[in-house]
Amino acid sequence: MKKALLLTTFAILSMFTLLKAQNVFNPNDRVRRWVNNGSTYSNDSTAATANPNPTILGLQKWVSVKTSGIDSASWGKDYKPYFINVNGFGVTFRLKFPYSYGNPDSAGKKYPVMLFFHGAGEPGCPTNGGIYNNEKQLVHGGQTFRNRVATNQFDGFLLYPQAQEATTSCWSDWGVAPYSPYYNVIINLLDSMAKYARLDVDKVFLDGLSNGGNAVWTMTAVYPQRVTKAAPSSSAGAGLNYAEYVHVPMWFATGGKDTNPTPGYAVTTYNSIKASGADIRYTLYPDLGHAVWTNLWAEPDFVPYMNDMHKANPLVYFQRYDFCPDSAINTKIGITQGFYAYEWQKDGVTIATRTNGVNTIIDGSSIITYAGNDITVKSFGTYRVRFKRSATADWSLWSPKPAVIFPKTFTVTPPIAVVGTRSKVLPGEDGSNTVPLSIPSGYSGYQWVRVIDNVVVSTTNTYNAPVGDYKAKIVEQFGCGSSFSPVFSVVSVNGSPKPDAAKNLSAFTASVSSIQLDWNENPNAGQNETGFEVYRSTFAGGPYQLITITAPDVVSYLDQSLASNTKYYYIVRAVSDFGAADSSNEASALTGEDIVAPSAPSGLTVTCASRTNVSLQWTAATDNIGVAAYDIYINGSKSYTTTKTYFAINDLTALATYTFAVKARDAVGNQSQLSNQVVANTVMQGVCYQYYLNPPNLAELPDYNALFPIARGIAPAVAFTAGGAGVDNFGYLWEGYVNIKVAGNYRFQTCSDDGRLYI
Repeated sequence: MKKALLLTTFAILSMFTLLKAQNVFNPNDRVRRWVNNGSTYSNDSTAATANPNPTILGLQKWVSVKTSGIDSASWGKDYKPYFINVNGFGVTFRLKFPYSYGNPDSAGKKYPVMLFFHGAGEPGCPTNGGIYNNEKQLVHGGQTFRNRVATNQFDGFLLYPQAQEATTSCWSDWGVAPYSPYYNVIINLLDSMAKYARLDVDKVFLDGLSNGGNAVWTMTAVYPQRVTKAAPSSSAGAGLNYAEYVHVPMWFATGGKDTNPTPGYAVTTYNSIKASGADIRYTLYPDLGHAVWTNLWAEPDFVPYMNDMHKANPLVYFQRYDFCPDSAINTKIGITQGFYAYEWQKDGVTIATRTNGVNTIIDGSSIITYAGNDITVKSFGTYRVRFKRSATADWSLWSPKPAVIFPKTFTVTPPIAVVGTRSKVLPGEDGSNTVPLSIPSGYSGYQWVRVIDNVVVSTTNTYNAPVGDYKAKIVEQFGCGSSFSPVFSVVSVNGSPKPDAAKNLSAFTASVSSIQLDWNENPNAGQNETGFEVYRSTFAGGPYQLITITAPDVVSYLDQSLASNTKYYYIVRAVSDFGAADSSNEASALTGEDIVAPSAPSGLTVTCASRTNVSLQWTAATDNIGVAAYDIYINGSKSYTTTKTYFAINDLTALATYTFAVKARDAVGNQSQLSNQVVANTVMQGVCYQYYLNPPNLAELPDYNALFPIARGIAPAVAFTAGGAGVDNFGYLWEGYVNIKVAGNYRFQTCSDDGRLYI
């Protein structure tokens, strides 16, 4: 369900129920199919069958129903089916065991878990077996994450519970914690897995999409002690109690074309949580709608993000780890509140503790404030923490990833650079008296200083500089200051010593679109040039445009991509770091005349016709320079122009006969011969179609208007025949008319994986 969930208050209810349970978990369990009234409720006759009782309290092995999209013969069988009943409320779930779970040398290892909440469309319901389905929740991500466990990218449990829907809508809702019973049952399940299957309760990663993303948010907000990290997709927030789950790192994603949540809502959520100091990431996929989860899971650092987690890893508020050596240190560090005991160390020495609500500062030399789960420090060092969930619980590990507060280095200002092709020896032969200079953007402030009088001339990352020497300095947020960049000199043309001038410039025609330039230099010059500036004009004597600056000692240049049959004028100027020589003589040349016409378009066909329109398609023509356009002739008269190799002609007269032909034209007007001629009648002939092949694993449909179809044509009715048999991942656009003979209101619909209907 597309639903943005916002809660203003939370009631934390007691929810723990002792289970009468035994160890039912076994990585060698079979995937059994449900028997319904003596027959198997699926077409998978090779699997073992059973008909378990959902009224039994506690944990038990369970069944499943074969579901489209789940390959139960390969990856699907790796998810073992189970069931848990707490106080009469039952939840089915599938469990993939960790990669190394059965290794003898891993017998004492505890494992992380990825707990996945499916979307609204994957529950058990009356049409798929209900409480016995226990398979549809694997549709999204099941194979992806199974493969990541199977290849040891994530050595942990994959836990996929399934919601239930009592109606045939098969559209479910996980509900809001703590009021929905799902969360109580799932937390009991996590505790049972910790007891019987070596799950590490300090490494619980929540994942979910759409309505399941809402479940991730609400469980994190209400039970932050049970969540280590979270990554909801297509959902954007729950609750205003940010301070209570600020310590839980989150990475959420939405689509730019989604309407629920909208990008604006998602950004507001991100900004609000970020403003509390949280370690939160937000990824917006601008061209996607609601289905963004596959893209998020495919991010190269998603699996490393999953693996890098532990409940004892402290949050550094606002991610402020570094401070200038000469500035005061004031940074807050913390883990989730609500545990029974905490112990903090700096550089391996205990500095503060908290037990049963009583805070004790042992060494306050590095502490500003202390609140048990949060500590504000004033000294460089490595800070780590451990905690106890209850008085009888074991201590957690010390922070596997402690907070390191360290001195910040001074920022180095990047060198100044010229923007574009511009001369720094002024004035230029193009009439320029300034040159645009820049340093990289992205810093919080800039300072440009004229060296001769130390005057600040600009406070942006660019400056149009006249002759003079300049240096720049950047200002970085939380930076420690920076040194100035190296001095950049904008040189006067009259500076000394000058390089020797370029001489004997010549120009000759190389092609219809290029001119070759050659000149001489003094090989024994006292002051060698840093390069030659090449200027061009379409008028003798200018005005000129600087088109390139060569490297030193380069004495030729090929000017390309020019207009045909056009005369160009050139001069060349030698420049150095001190000044410029006089410009060379002016040389000119005429590009060749383009008298070659394009080839005639071929293969003109009618791809669609109706009572008022005809669609055409043809094979592209060729030209020595390039085809600029195609002219479309109707009944011998030029009627339309396009740059594409297909065109739809509308507003034709019904029940008429038309002839069509196409000519190609280049940029100077050379025209090809007419293509073959086709005849079309404006009568109803069937349904016009365009056939597209999609890349595999699409998360969102592409913009078909920007794609070229694999095939076009006319069919007597809607049919999936253009791609042949056995083709998947395709798309069709059908266009046609319905002959309605009786006035009234009519409803039209399509049925597809993801279709659209326009009338």
